[in-house]
Amino acid sequence: MRTIKSTVTAAAGQTWSDVSILATGTADYAFAIALANGLSVTDKLVSGSSIHIPEGLEIQSRDLQFYQARNLAPATGVTLAEMPLLDTDPGIGEMIIGTSFIVR
Repeated sequence: MRTIKSTVTAAAGQTWSDVSILATGTADYAFAIALANGLSVTDKLVSGSSIHIPEGLEIQSRDLQFYQARNLAPATGVTLAEMPLLDTDPGIGEMIIGTSFIVR
């Protein structure tokens, strides 16, 4: 068992799960990576910080190759200020018949 990189540089909006995916191909090691860095998985990452990847984590080769081949770097952390950008269409649960939901 080995990891591809011994460190990963955190990017804006990345979570511990994102870093785990970048290093191993799976989010399964988010807790282990956070602990190896003396932090909790609930601690926010600082963009540009160097994250140590502990040895002995099993690589999910196929998944890791998928991300690397497409130059994907997940950044799933969302701030409260960004939440409205994600929910632009509240859907039928927010509609009012005759006002925003027209029956024809």
